[in-house]
Amino acid sequence: MVPVLLGLGFAALAVPQRMAAENTMASASSDLATMAVVWRDTTGILQGPLDGFPPDCFSDDAEAAAACHAFWGVLARDLNSQGIDIFSVRGFYSDSYYTSPDAALRPPCRIYGSTLLLDANHVAVAADWYGNWAARQLWPDGIRMASESVGHLNVLFVETSGAPATPEEKGNECGDRFDMVDDDGVAHWLSEQRPEARRLSESLAFRNTFEG
Repeated sequence: MVPVLLGLGFAALAVPQRMAAENTMASASSDLATMAVVWRDTTGILQGPLDGFPPDCFSDDAEAAAACHAFWGVLARDLNSQGIDIFSVRGFYSDSYYTSPDAALRPPCRIYGSTLLLDANHVAVAADWYGNWAARQLWPDGIRMASESVGHLNVLFVETSGAPATPEEKGNECGDRFDMVDDDGVAHWLSEQRPEARRLSESLAFRNTFEG
């Protein structure tokens, strides 16, 4: 009975830690994806590596490098506070979705009534999580965690006619091609149906790797 109670006690302490760490990983991939799509739009570099992108932040532009280090410092502190080994961080960011050869799927497209999605970027992040003492009783070797996100670059869409259409009239031209999970929360890369989101992300020419 005592071992069972101990196991339940460890689980009660460790499982919420694991969930918090997974949420932090998801936030990190979302932040990096948003940064990547904005960075590509700002610099006009739609394919290949981005100068001064986290976590290495290498750049000949001292101001850009400093901004990158500050951004990564915030993410690294968040990850570290949840027991994630920031030195084990690995991942990639994609080319601009605008460069996809699949013209039927690539942006721009309209969403949310009066919003235009101009571009997007796919980011995936993986890292080792160890947690605190209670978590290590259940997972002594730690857990490899991963998350992926698509960052959007959105702008307000203005009707040339001067008569704003309703969201129903506009519809959602983008559909779910920029979502990385289906309606049941299952990652598209696990699907055998190759939904539009998966086809679009796989059509991009390059993925640029990074590590902590």
